[in-house]
Amino acid sequence: MTCLEQATLLAPPSPSTRTTLVLGSSGKTGRRIAARLHERGCAVRSGSRTASPAFHWEDPSTWSDVLSDVAQMVVILPSSLPIAGTPARFRALVQVAEAHGVERLVLVSGRGEAACLEWEAALRESSLAWTVLRSAWFQQNLSEGDFAPMVRDGALAVSHADVPEPFVDLDDLADVAVAVLSGPGHDGEILEVTGPRLISFRQLAGVLTEALGRPIGIEALSQADLLAAAAAGGASEEELGLIDYLFGALLDGRNAHLGDGVQRVLGRAPRDVAAFACAEAASGRWDTAPQSVVRRLIEQGINGGNEAVLTELLHHDYVYRAPGEELRGPAALQALFAGYRQAFPDLHVAITGSFDNGFMVATTFTLSGTHAGPLHGMPASGRSVSVDGIVHSRVRDGRIAEEWELIDMAALMQQLSG
Repeated sequence: MTCLEQATLLAPPSPSTRTTLVLGSSGKTGRRIAARLHERGCAVRSGSRTASPAFHWEDPSTWSDVLSDVAQMVVILPSSLPIAGTPARFRALVQVAEAHGVERLVLVSGRGEAACLEWEAALRESSLAWTVLRSAWFQQNLSEGDFAPMVRDGALAVSHADVPEPFVDLDDLADVAVAVLSGPGHDGEILEVTGPRLISFRQLAGVLTEALGRPIGIEALSQADLLAAAAAGGASEEELGLIDYLFGALLDGRNAHLGDGVQRVLGRAPRDVAAFACAEAASGRWDTAPQSVVRRLIEQGINGGNEAVLTELLHHDYVYRAPGEELRGPAALQALFAGYRQAFPDLHVAITGSFDNGFMVATTFTLSGTHAGPLHGMPASGRSVSVDGIVHSRVRDGRIAEEWELIDMAALMQQLSG
């Protein structure tokens, strides 16, 4: 059975009920786009594995529920898909979107990648109104991605350290995407969205040094040594493949040119990486103090729904313990909070106290939310809850290695049962 046949087709609803779908809403880019659309008062649907309804690229049977009532959509090309060779899957998704009455699709694509060109071709051949945003590497990879621990540790370990790239601010990319979604004028266009200048990783180290007021060095590695270091740090086979693809195939100078997408759509210059670095340094983003690390995990990872922060701030051998429960690895904690987020879509953790002894942090908190989904076999009650808890976090080298959490489950169950 084809992907199109697996997805149940629904008649398109009236325009008054239509919404904007953001596929990849839990990532760095999609999260920013969805937030801006919400701020404009748009009806927004999040498309991700942890959203409700859930979207899975590899399971076309999940596509119809997510596409129901959708007028337009933005698709952030997943970083793992180009190397997995799956343009056909996107082509099938476009067909299902057409059948559901979707009118416009904005694709956030890559630059200089053959697989991305196949995705773009599938979109251009469709009946949808379309715009392609070809994005440069993100400045936020330094603060929210795999390079963030390197910045905190004081050295960027990379291959091809002197190849320039026009790093773009994700806030600029999100602003461009929302502007394209919100008005006419850019249908059928392919826009190159980059920063205002070319800069290498070696030069980035100098920019970060100036912003942080402490030295950030560069560790120039061969491609083989880069992969060996990533493997020693716990990278999975999929992650190693992506690293090899990004640094071995793409960072070869093919993208060492500027685009004018920000200027054409927004009528202003893109933000320079130096301004980004100064703002991030002032925010404490690269602070390695144990309390700061735990606070970021709670405020950005849990409250902000930023799954990338969980991966960034947790050791690959992370262990979580609660009464009767033990979880291992960042993915297990992500799944735990995905379950809580489905049960309490407005979940919020308010820190009420924090102290540390240099490596162990004790954080007291109040967890609140509205019970709108199943929890431990208990159906949604619609009741609001507020319970206290405490978590002890052992921080090692600027990342959380182990946690012990205790929540007042008796109070939680009592509030849910009325």
